[in-house]
Amino acid sequence: MQNLKSAVDARFVELPEVLDFLRKCEECGRQTIFLLEPKNDEVKNRLQDATTIATELFGEEWGPDYFPIHERPVEGIQWVDCRVKIPGHPRDWCLKAYGHEVIEETIENKREEIDERHFRDIRDVEILDVNTVAVVRWRDPHFLEVRVDKLRSSGFNEMRNRLASIGQMLSPAINIQTECVSYSLQDSLRRLIDGRRAQAADKTVYRVTSIKFLDRREGSNELRPMMAGEDVDSDVGRTESIEALMKNGAKPSRVALEWLDGEWAPDSLPDSLSTTVEGDSCDAVSIASRVTPEVLDYVINKLR
Repeated sequence: MQNLKSAVDARFVELPEVLDFLRKCEECGRQTIFLLEPKNDEVKNRLQDATTIATELFGEEWGPDYFPIHERPVEGIQWVDCRVKIPGHPRDWCLKAYGHEVIEETIENKREEIDERHFRDIRDVEILDVNTVAVVRWRDPHFLEVRVDKLRSSGFNEMRNRLASIGQMLSPAINIQTECVSYSLQDSLRRLIDGRRAQAADKTVYRVTSIKFLDRREGSNELRPMMAGEDVDSDVGRTESIEALMKNGAKPSRVALEWLDGEWAPDSLPDSLSTTVEGDSCDAVSIASRVTPEVLDYVINKLR
């Protein structure tokens, strides 16, 4: 950040270029993206009014005179950006928050013998500063994205906890617990699972690397190859199991996919990009690495 400030001060680069660069670097990918849709038309109409959302959150203190903020909070999480009328999407809006916490990470546990009946446990600890980024994006007219940083996350439950924290920050404008419902991707996942073998044959769009199903009695079945780099159909037994489960009404509850650098993909898509769709309603998309906004838009649109 200091290098960027120095470059702006020396007029090597203009501030708008720096802001655009920062947004592209930190707002997309290495996230779990929770998808929510308004519960009714009244909520939808409010979400489509970006000015009212911003005013309910910040009063009159928003706009280019107030945002973006570049300093991170000493502790906790705070809003640092508010943008309305996203280029190319005039009814979309976007919020960003920076979080900061200090955590202890155990480097090594040692046991030191004192005598036959006593010993001492010694723990080597590193104190770490954890800086996270959260993004809220309304994609008009469909759904609300809450992008939660995966940095130092211990699992999906922790991502849910981070979602709850963002929900509290949004509550002056929208209560995502009572006024929104999950935007389920289950129908889209069924379509992708049904079409996976044709895609694997020409390797142009995606491949499915694992699937977890819930059957009609809520029992679970997970199908995944042992070796990394294989897809879920690398064994005929898995293929037959998938077809049988789908035929008997099983629903996908967690699907891992790799998006491939095909003819219609954005130029910035890497050779392959790992994503996972999970959650109670398959409403959460986890993207393993940082990506460009164009790649994120591409993946979300393919999953809808």
